Amino acid sequence: MYIPQHKLAIEVDGPTHFDLNGEVPLGRTLMKRRHLRALGFNVVSVSYREWAAASTVRVAPTAPPTESSQSSEEKESVGEGEEERGRVRAQQEELLRRKLQEALREGDSEAEEGGRRK
Repeated sequence: MYIPQHKLAIEVDGPTHFDLNGEVPLGRTLMKRRHLRALGFNVVSVSYREWAAASTVRVAPTAPPTESSQSSEEKESVGEGEEERGRVRAQQEELLRRKLQEALREGDSEAEEGGRRK
């Protein structure tokens, strides 16, 4: 995803971006990040593991039954599922917020260092 007004690239890295243990980014992924940074982009990378950890509650998406076919227990269950999905979304949003703040801080410190070198 690209956000032009902040020159920000957000990349969600799946398992193919990492070694067999799923922990160390592969060379091509690191090279892509370096190229983007060299072009002046702020790069935020979110690994599939981080995303999964932020999605601790898994609720299978289902079409809600019609009002007339639902018992009161079923209605409560559907409401709970929606609450769980809301909590997962909030966890994912918080992860992205933290990652964005880190990237912006890194960009600010790199800009300051670049100014001192000149």
